[in-house]
Amino acid sequence: GSEMCIRDSLNTREAKVQQFYTYITDKNKSHFTLDDGTKIILNRNSSFTYSDAYGTDQRKVNLEGEAYFEVAKDPQHPFHVNARNGVNIEVLGTSFNVRSYTDENAIETVLEEGSVRMSQGKDAVILSPGNKAVYLPNEPIQLTTVNTELYTAWRHGQYIFMEESVENILKQLSRWYDIEVFYSNEAAKSVVFSGDVRKYDDINTLLEAMEIAGGIHFRINGKTLIVSYSE
Repeated sequence: GSEMCIRDSLNTREAKVQQFYTYITDKNKSHFTLDDGTKIILNRNSSFTYSDAYGTDQRKVNLEGEAYFEVAKDPQHPFHVNARNGVNIEVLGTSFNVRSYTDENAIETVLEEGSVRMSQGKDAVILSPGNKAVYLPNEPIQLTTVNTELYTAWRHGQYIFMEESVENILKQLSRWYDIEVFYSNEAAKSVVFSGDVRKYDDINTLLEAMEIAGGIHFRINGKTLIVSYSE
């Protein structure tokens, strides 16, 4: 009889197909807690997917877009974030931010506390708190020291930028305010600004401040923001 049991349990295990669950940010929900207590906060236009095998041998999530992770400590089950281009962030229990949007070349990880390892193929770096690691296609992963608050403030509804290009600032804002950005001249893209926006401020307040600061002009036409620059 015992042989029978073994065979049955093997068959049922083979028949079990992995189920995948995907969570997407919408207006009502951006904070998620997994069964192990790991907290994930998704930025706009972001999603993560995991399977029902999560936690059995290791904990894996696939990320599209940007998320802030507070990973529950569980040394027996390493936590992995898979981003685009085979980039993997392996966690050793920690708080960190991963940004991997499809419309941006760079994939970046910023570590607040704990320790993470970011790898792509054979290339790997280990981050200490305060480090930022950036992957760009066909380049080695770059490690720098940053003010992490600049990279994680979005989860408190704030956007802080230091010497950031107009193109990057507006890319971020276009996700929040759901607008298309059109540049009437290329020079406008590379003008740099520093500032601090509460996420739900009226976008016009921010644009006016940027206009006053220097040479940039904005016109809003329906859902399109038209950007021009004059020396």
